[in-house]
Amino acid sequence: MLNRAKKLFHRDRPSIRFIKKHPLLTAIALIFLIFLAGRVLAALRPEAVPERAEQIKSVELMRVSDINQELSAVQTTGEVEALQQVELKSEVFAKITRVHVTLGQRVSAGQLLMNFDAGNLAAQRDQAAAEVDRAIAAKAQLQAQVSVAEASLDRTKSATENAVAAAKSALALAQNNLLLNHDTLNSRIVQDAFDNARGTFVSAQSAMTTVLMTADSIVGIDNEGINDSYEAKLAGYDLNTLSRAKRTYRQIRAQKRSFDVTFTNGIAPDQNIEDALGQTADLLLEYQRLMSDVSDVLANTAPSPEGAMSQAVYDGLVGNIQGARGIVTGQYSAVIAQQQAIANAKNAADNTEVTYNQAVRNLQAVEAQAKAEVATAEAQLAQARAAIASQDALIAGARAQVRSINASLGKTSIRTPISGTIGVLPVRVGELVNSGSVVASVVNTKGLQIRAYLGADEINGISVNGSVRVDNRFDAVVSHVAPSIDPATRKVEVIVIVTETDAPIVVGDFVDVSIEPTVDLSPQESIYIPLAAVQIGADRKAVFIVNESGVVEARSVEVARISGDKVEITSGLEDIEFIVASVRGIEEGQTVNIL
Repeated sequence: MLNRAKKLFHRDRPSIRFIKKHPLLTAIALIFLIFLAGRVLAALRPEAVPERAEQIKSVELMRVSDINQELSAVQTTGEVEALQQVELKSEVFAKITRVHVTLGQRVSAGQLLMNFDAGNLAAQRDQAAAEVDRAIAAKAQLQAQVSVAEASLDRTKSATENAVAAAKSALALAQNNLLLNHDTLNSRIVQDAFDNARGTFVSAQSAMTTVLMTADSIVGIDNEGINDSYEAKLAGYDLNTLSRAKRTYRQIRAQKRSFDVTFTNGIAPDQNIEDALGQTADLLLEYQRLMSDVSDVLANTAPSPEGAMSQAVYDGLVGNIQGARGIVTGQYSAVIAQQQAIANAKNAADNTEVTYNQAVRNLQAVEAQAKAEVATAEAQLAQARAAIASQDALIAGARAQVRSINASLGKTSIRTPISGTIGVLPVRVGELVNSGSVVASVVNTKGLQIRAYLGADEINGISVNGSVRVDNRFDAVVSHVAPSIDPATRKVEVIVIVTETDAPIVVGDFVDVSIEPTVDLSPQESIYIPLAAVQIGADRKAVFIVNESGVVEARSVEVARISGDKVEITSGLEDIEFIVASVRGIEEGQTVNIL
C-alpha cells in the first residue's frame, strides 16, 4: 500500500503543486488524519491480558567426581618470535639508490639487500690507492739512497783507516828514531823510511788509476758509452762546467800516463824516492782539482723522477765522486806523511824528539780528520734511513686512508648476516635515511619461539621442558622460565620453543598457549573446577546445585587460588555430587530445567 501511495503521490503532480501552494492547510489536514487514526487504533485494541508467566531457564550439571583433581594447565597468550632474527640499521645519513629485495623474499647470508648513495667515495678510494703507490715508489728511490750512503761509508772508512795506518807508521818510525843512536843507525832509519815510502807510492799509483776511472764514468772520455744514457742531463745548461771537467780529465790523464812511464815498476833503486813522492803529491793535488770539477758538473745536474738520470742514479754518482775524493785525500795524506817521515829520518840525528812529537800531532790530526769524515758519512746514512722510516709512516698513513674509505664504502651497502625471510622493509628507493634507522629485518622462520608472561601465582609447577599446547593445534615445549618478575609487566617471562617445523603460525602472531605443569604442588584434597561454576562475591564464594524440586541452592566453598580459567577448591564439595556448570544468569532460589 505504501508503494502504491508513493506511486500515486509521484503521479499526482497537481497535488504536489497544491501542497507547495498551501502548506498551512496541508499541515492542519495531516494533524487531523493522525488524530483520527489514533482513535481507530484505540477502539480496536484488545483488553489487557494477565502478565506472562516467568520463563524457566535450563542449566547443565557437571559431576564433581569427574573433575580432574590434578593441577590444571595454565592458560595464557604469547607472541610468536623468530629464534634467529636481525634488525639491519643504516650506519650513514644517505639516500637509498637501490633495493634488491622485496618484503617476504627469502635471502641467504651475505646477500646484498640495498645500496646507499656513495657520493665520491669511490673516487677518493682510487686517489688514496694511487697515493699509496706513489709513496711506495718514492720509498724505492730512498732505499737506493741508503745503499749509496752505505757504500760511501764503507769507502770512507777504508780510506781513513789507510790514512791513520800511515800516520801510525810514521809515528812508529819517529819513535824508533828517538830510541836509536843517530851516529850509528842514521842510514838504517832513512832506509826504513824509503821502504815505507815505496809501499805508499804503489798504493797511491793504484788509487789514482781507480779514481780516474770513476771520473771517466761521468765525463765519458775513455769509455765513451758509459754515460750515454744520461750525458745530455749532465751540468744542465751550464756546458762550460762539463767542458772544464773534460779538459781537466784529459790533462790529468796525460800527466798520469807520463807518470806511469816514469815509474813503470814503481820506484827503481836508482830513482830518487823523495822526487817520486813529490811528483805523486803534485799529481794527487791535480786529482783533487779533477774531483772538484766533476763535483761541479753533478752540482749543476738536476735529477728527474723518470728517465736515466733518476734520483737513485744521481745519488749513486755523487756517492762515487765523494768516495773517490776521500781516496785522493787519504792517499795525499799518506804521501805527505811519508815525505815527512823521510825528512824526519834525515834529521833524526839532530831533532829526533821534535820529529817524534810532530808524528804524534800528525797522527792525532789524521785520526781527527778520519773521525770527522766517518761521522759525516754515518750522518748521511742515518739521514737516508730516517727518510725511509718517514716514508714508511707516509705509506702507513696512505694505507690507513684507503682502509677508512673502504670502511665508509662498506657502510653504503646493507647485507644480511643470516639466511631467512625479509620481515620488515620500510624504505624505498630515493628515500633519505638517518643513521641508526632500521632499513630491514630478516627472520629465520624455520625456528620459532613464543614469548608469554604468567602471573606469580601461576608459575608454580611450570619448569623447563614442560609440555605446551598452542592454539589447541600443535605441541611445543618450555625452554626458559625467568627467575624473577619482569619490572615492566610485573609478570614472569616464559619462552616456549615450537618443535613442529610446519606450525601454522607466523612471526608477530598472538596465540593461546596451554602450559602443563611438571610438578603437582596442590594438596591431595584440592579440586580444580571451572571458574564459571563458582559465584564469587564480596562475602562468600559458592557453587550452585539443583534440588529435587528443580530449585537452585547455593553451597559455600573455600577457594585457594585462581589459575587461568580454573579455581582451586579446598573444601565445600565433599558431599556434593553435581554442581551447575555455569552460574552466569542464575540466582539462588530460581527454578530451572536440567539439560
